[in-house]
Amino acid sequence: LSSASSATPLPYHLTIRFSNSLPDLDLDVPSPHTTTVASLKNLIRERISSRNRLRFIYQGRLLSDSASLSASIKPPPAPPASPPSKSDEPWGRSKGKGKAVDAPVAPVRIYINCSIGDELTPEELAQEQAAAANPPDESSSAASSHLNGNPSSWTRPRPRGFDRLLQTGFTHSEIETLRTQFASIRTEGFAPDAMPSPDTLRSMEDAWIDSNAGEIPSADASAEDDFNGMSTVLDMMIRGMMVGFFFPLGSLAWLLRSDVWSEKWQVFVGSGVALSLLVGMVMSLT
Repeated sequence: LSSASSATPLPYHLTIRFSNSLPDLDLDVPSPHTTTVASLKNLIRERISSRNRLRFIYQGRLLSDSASLSASIKPPPAPPASPPSKSDEPWGRSKGKGKAVDAPVAPVRIYINCSIGDELTPEELAQEQAAAANPPDESSSAASSHLNGNPSSWTRPRPRGFDRLLQTGFTHSEIETLRTQFASIRTEGFAPDAMPSPDTLRSMEDAWIDSNAGEIPSADASAEDDFNGMSTVLDMMIRGMMVGFFFPLGSLAWLLRSDVWSEKWQVFVGSGVALSLLVGMVMSLT
């Protein structure tokens, strides 16, 4: 009985993270070895009532529709169970009677990124539903298992950000759509004159793709974005005050032209000019 129970595949507890503003979707798949990516796609389409093209990304790879979930996705190892505390024992230390009851372990969630593309035609939707009814393709499952078990295939240099998805079957138009959706959400907390640089956006795209590589994301994903925005404003403040402090006369001439610098830059440069004048007055009095 123990060998039979150990051979039974465990269910998958999935969390789908969409590229647009849709909230995360939790799904439990009881039979991942018989459930294909296409059938999962059809199930999610019913949950969110969408006719758009769906593509699943896991650990930087595009999942094949005909492969099974157990072959395409390798769940992260379960966290070690915490030892029971002494307060859990009703009468102090156990006398050796009965069996110890293990504390329940929270299920390990698997995070999958979902890209939402253009709207499908009725013919394409019918083909997707027909593919969802087919059994898993062993050749696709074997290829997916080979990629999962061969990390050296990803050691070669790769493009940054969503350009990495060109190697997995995404088109340029789909990547641009995904990049636009991602940038509109991630840049909401930044000021218009303190937007992240293209290099920062590529790093954020890499982090979004790799966020389901086995680590559970933080509860507040916007904290990192707020920190990046604060560092950008702080860097601008230091530069502006240095310009105003060391070049007060030239800065005053530029401050008279309000169309040259942004509002924040004018405040920081003006603060540097005021500090320079204050230091000059103190030195003249002493």
